[in-house]
Amino acid sequence: MYTFEKSCKLRAKKKVTIWVPDFGIHSPPSDLIWMDLKRWTKGDKLLVELINCDEEIVKTTETQDANKQKDTNLAGKNSTELRVNVEIDPDGKYLCLNESREDLKLEDWKLRVKVNDQNPIMFTFKESFTLKANRSVTIWAHGCDPYYPGPSELAWNELKRWAKGDKLFVELINCHEEIVKTTEAQGTSTHRDTNLAGENSTEVRVNVEIDPDGKYLCLNESREEVLLEGWRLRVKVNDEDPIMFTFKESFTIKANRSVTIWAHGCDPYYPGPSELAWNELKSWAREDKLFVELINCHGEIVKTTEAQGRSKHKDNNVAGKNSTEVRVNVEIDPDGKYLYLNESREDLLLEDWRLRVKVNNENPIMFTFKESFTLRANRSVTIWAHGCDPYYPGPSELAWNELKCWAKGDKLFVELINCHEEIITTTETQGRSKQKDTNLAGKNSTELQVNVEIDPDGKYLCLNESKEIWANGWGTYSPPSDLIWKDLQCWDKGDKLFVELINCHEEIVKTTEV
Repeated sequence: MYTFEKSCKLRAKKKVTIWVPDFGIHSPPSDLIWMDLKRWTKGDKLLVELINCDEEIVKTTETQDANKQKDTNLAGKNSTELRVNVEIDPDGKYLCLNESREDLKLEDWKLRVKVNDQNPIMFTFKESFTLKANRSVTIWAHGCDPYYPGPSELAWNELKRWAKGDKLFVELINCHEEIVKTTEAQGTSTHRDTNLAGENSTEVRVNVEIDPDGKYLCLNESREEVLLEGWRLRVKVNDEDPIMFTFKESFTIKANRSVTIWAHGCDPYYPGPSELAWNELKSWAREDKLFVELINCHGEIVKTTEAQGRSKHKDNNVAGKNSTEVRVNVEIDPDGKYLYLNESREDLLLEDWRLRVKVNNENPIMFTFKESFTLRANRSVTIWAHGCDPYYPGPSELAWNELKCWAKGDKLFVELINCHEEIITTTETQGRSKQKDTNLAGKNSTELQVNVEIDPDGKYLCLNESKEIWANGWGTYSPPSDLIWKDLQCWDKGDKLFVELINCHEEIVKTTEV
């Protein structure tokens, strides 16, 4: 007999799983362990009864596992009836199985692989492994599996990564030793097809973009995937000796995607798979002249790009234009935590631009944007007051330690000044000095759409279905929508609760009794 613990609840449209010990991923509250339950075999007959708290049998289930694999494995059918595809990775990293019709139990099925003239090797699927309909399973060669593999990703340590010129012969064998599928493939022995070698360089639509701020080079391809293995970037800055970057084995630029090659020290803290660091490439200045060549694996120049950095602020900072032409908006946070800039028309270089802020009758303070800082078109930048910035700020979030958080009744006057000391925009605002409007005080309580719900298990109170106040020691604390009330103790199901919600004017807005 297994007894559910107090407060265990089966949510609507959810499920709870009771595991045999040492099986399953124990993730409470939806996964439970039954220490007395022993694992049963396929031929065992089970009778399960679900009994409520009044000792009434609510549900009975009787089942006997199939003791043969014939039906689930579809054995005995013609192999042509099984729509199982076996795909071979052209880069020699994995085999992929997919089934388009129905779930297929692969227990005791095997993959036999022969590479060139070597002895074949065998992979056996483990007990209860199932290939779901319209899904796939990937069998990775040794050392090629992802760092955090999913349940449909398997590692085959005996399978070594094969080269592009190797010939593979793969057989999928069911539990009755019948060959269900055979696949034969030979990797590409040259780069010619995937790298589009031999084509006119104008036919390869690979663009090379140079960052005007001197931090990166960006490659993008708009037509199809291009294998960049053995390709190189040659860069010459001013009159210095050119330097060379070589793309590593199997590196591919996907269709309609891009790859970024960062200069030394400019790469992000957590780079993605399409972000590469080139330590030999130093960040260049705006007045520097760059000449970049993209060279394929056959030594052919596919693309050349030449650019000279901007030596003046005039064009990029829109200096000299009427301030009404520069569409920069400055917004002031009504809660006194940040200032917010956005530009809707084009990229705007803010280097040496300043924000001047005056709070009430205090002396104004000044914030200066750093070198090369750019406000992108249709983007924004947030300047946070001291102590209000997020724990992991993004590149468009700046901290202004001299700016203190202001109160709702404070009056702010903000000026945005460009690098030529011209005032581009001014913003003036006064915070809310009363809570009357925001708290809807003075309205009839029936006008307020605030509901107070009481948890029948005695763990929390819930307002408007969006904010929960948990009793001490309960709840998953996820601020700002979950609050802990340490003085509130967990109540029993027989207890009577009377709850009042009182606004800032001491008016009772809502009462709930249960």
